[in-house]
Amino acid sequence: MNPEKILRTWVKLQKLPAGALLFSRVLGRLIPYTGTIPFKIVSLEPGFAQITMKDCRRVRNHLDCIHAMALANLAELTSGLALTTGLTKKHRAILVGYEITYHKKARGQLLAESRFDSKSLPIDTSSEQRVEVSLKNKDNDVVCKATALWKVAPVI
Repeated sequence: MNPEKILRTWVKLQKLPAGALLFSRVLGRLIPYTGTIPFKIVSLEPGFAQITMKDCRRVRNHLDCIHAMALANLAELTSGLALTTGLTKKHRAILVGYEITYHKKARGQLLAESRFDSKSLPIDTSSEQRVEVSLKNKDNDVVCKATALWKVAPVI
């Protein structure tokens, strides 16, 4: 996806009353698996993403908390948006590795946050970029942390 187009669309939709929700729903339709979780983008700027996820029955497991893979899905989306919006339209990225650590049961609305600094990104060669994500509950406790490994390459 074109990072400039993503950010331009985000800014444009922010002017509407339910713009963030509309943007999130459109993104969920464009990325079908991601659309299976009830997320809402809260903040999006170059190299930064904040996304909330609602706690509801469809993302719960048998232990009465949010399923580990729903958390992984949210973390991957957050890292991907932080990375993508930090790139230029001359780059593309694909997820090549993923590490996640669960610290406590996740219950209630969660906030995922990720940053990506593109300053050291090579312009004309491929590289692997680590993007950290933290997911917190309403009490600001970290419920899990993830590191996504993205292969970034110039568009040819």
